[in-house]
Amino acid sequence: MDASSSTSDTREEPAADPVDAAVRLLVETARDPDAAARIDAAALGRLLHAAIATYVRRVEQGEGLVALAPGSTAAIAGQASDYSLSATEVMVFVTQLLASAELELFELGMWQAWGGIGSPDGEVRG
Repeated sequence: MDASSSTSDTREEPAADPVDAAVRLLVETARDPDAAARIDAAALGRLLHAAIATYVRRVEQGEGLVALAPGSTAAIAGQASDYSLSATEVMVFVTQLLASAELELFELGMWQAWGGIGSPDGEVRG
């Protein structure tokens, strides 16, 4: 048997989805404060921007996505996990997100009252 026939019989596992790989890496990093501090802030910002923009596009297309599972404990990266966000983590993130967009909590409330896309009841409006 020549080398070409032996390599053609060898099957490789398909490459993992790069998004799933990135999620797994971030989940592991988030559990370690020292590792989290080593992530480049600009890269983390780009990741958040891309994730938020992708999420919004899907909601705008009518998908009833839920940002966090009820109780904020969810299967992450296809694995059962006890990793969850605390209420404090959610509040810190939302506060920073609103500040970076130069929005006040009042404006968010008005957006929701006017029927903005992504209302808390899961309906897509707009």
